[in-house]
Amino acid sequence: EKILKKAETADYSKIDKEDLKDIYKIAGEAGFLSGNYEKSLGYYKKIDKDEKISARIIISSYKAKKYEDSVGEFEEYQNKYGFTGEYSRDVYIAAGNSLAELEKYEQAKTVYSKYLDYKKDIIVENNLLYVLLEMKQYKEVIVAIDNMEKSEENTYIKALAYIGSGNYEMAETVLKEIIESKSSFAEKSYEKLGEMYLKVEKYGDALFLVDGYLKNESIKRENIFKMLDIQGRTFLKLNKYESAIESYSEMSKLDKYADYSKFMMGEISYNFKNYD
Repeated sequence: EKILKKAETADYSKIDKEDLKDIYKIAGEAGFLSGNYEKSLGYYKKIDKDEKISARIIISSYKAKKYEDSVGEFEEYQNKYGFTGEYSRDVYIAAGNSLAELEKYEQAKTVYSKYLDYKKDIIVENNLLYVLLEMKQYKEVIVAIDNMEKSEENTYIKALAYIGSGNYEMAETVLKEIIESKSSFAEKSYEKLGEMYLKVEKYGDALFLVDGYLKNESIKRENIFKMLDIQGRTFLKLNKYESAIESYSEMSKLDKYADYSKFMMGEISYNFKNYD
């Protein structure tokens, strides 16, 4: 940040052109490393591009949510450096992710697949799997994962593919396995399983799951808002309005979700039982 401030206040009229390039490089790198991607782009775009600068522009554009810019720069990088450049892996990930954000899933699939043809990489593999999910190619996802080394993330992705394909029995088995193994995807698995139970009208299972989540001391309970929401919606499906209000009352203790929970309590009171 200090470097960026100095760069912003410098009197460039008194600086030699070659020195100016060095200043822009240093300021651009400072912005990139500090996560100030907008500023890093401003400096990088003022200097001639070598491989590193091109890569930084592609990655910074993605991080700054300038997805079209990232993809545009990628075309030039790809033609010049292909897969063998020093920064190719990060560039292909940023470009593929940008295409996915733009919902250009077929193109994102191509970018990830081309890189994987060159070199195996677990992050690129998982990104490809998420794109295939968006394309509703669930069978392809399951087959691909069956041929991969098992990991916490691809096990979770497999559960998502089972849900997407309507194979709820297998999805339940995999999600329970994730929860019981205390995987880093346990929180997400609780939520997905709860939502699935609601969808297939397994209301007793949904309530039992939420109760287990709330009592589980081995997780951080980062999704407590979503789990209380699942609990509240389940009680509504069962016409247990007082219990639903209790769920949202508990949620109201979470400052971030106080407005939503109060809205839900108001809606339940007004539409069903007119509780005070």
